[in-house]
Amino acid sequence: MATSSDPIPPLPSATPVSVTADITIHPPLSRRGTGPGLLLVVSSDLDLSSHEKSLDPPPLQKWAEESFAVAQITVGDDASGLSEQLAVALAELKKLPECESADKVAVVVIKSSVDATLLSALQSRPEIAAGVFYGGAPPSAPGFPALAHLPGTADASQSPVKAHAYPGAGAYFLVPAHADFRSGPASVAHTRTLVFLKPILGGPYFDLEAIWEEHTMYEFADRSVERTMATMVQQPYVNNIPTVTGGVGREFLTGFYRDHFIFSNPADSAMELVSRTIGVDRIIDEFVFSCTHDKVIGWMLPGIPATGKKFEYRVPVMGEETAKKLIDENSVESNEMLGFKLREVAE
Repeated sequence: MATSSDPIPPLPSATPVSVTADITIHPPLSRRGTGPGLLLVVSSDLDLSSHEKSLDPPPLQKWAEESFAVAQITVGDDASGLSEQLAVALAELKKLPECESADKVAVVVIKSSVDATLLSALQSRPEIAAGVFYGGAPPSAPGFPALAHLPGTADASQSPVKAHAYPGAGAYFLVPAHADFRSGPASVAHTRTLVFLKPILGGPYFDLEAIWEEHTMYEFADRSVERTMATMVQQPYVNNIPTVTGGVGREFLTGFYRDHFIFSNPADSAMELVSRTIGVDRIIDEFVFSCTHDKVIGWMLPGIPATGKKFEYRVPVMGEETAKKLIDENSVESNEMLGFKLREVAE
């Protein structure tokens, strides 16, 4: 783990490079800087730019942030010429120093329908070890492990590959600039895709616990805004639940940490970890935050002058309560699942 005396690491700076009008290469956009190859086949009529309504980056950047070396290929409705495009894209990945392996790659297809021509082109490439289809399932089993994420109108049971349908979602629910975009299904589908692909490709794996411990060390112990921000992605987002404050993007979140959070915590602030759940792309902590209220704590008790009293606050993570509610919906009042309150500690 890094220490407060180490130089502040620079943010990942890899940028996309256009190879042809329809092929773009993006090196891994992570601290690690290397990763397995991934082919991203997307419909040419999609708007693949960022969108202000979503914090999600476009698919090309999102997969690069997961530390994949990505080759994006745009295709028309009939996917004619895809075989040649795949050959060019794979050749570019093989030349890319940051690509750990272009001989064993994954393909992610984002199209509302997948026809035999597109599937045949994918099947012709022995480098493809796994495939994920967003929007439409392949017409038949492709011959490599595959997963499909389908709109809510689809019958996942009729898919020739393992499939999930997302109620109420359209075909392009994961594309931020599309009218179909829905952040909930997009997040769930992305996690399922990572769980599916990583064992097949052998990664990329990250020690999320070490990254999180580094982040909280800079946040609460070292109290460094710059180092805290250096542990976060290009467009970070924090929602501080007690007061529904935080920030979106580097500028606003830096301001929140500097002016309202890091230096607002009393000197004896401490966190006692109660439980931790580690997933492929997230960590969920439940901990007790304690401190002496000897200054205004804007992110937790805004506008309340110092009282000198010792307080504890259990950070709201719906772990045990959620499990109980799955067993018996009446076991926990829904509004009480986030109803944690400050507790004064007796001296």
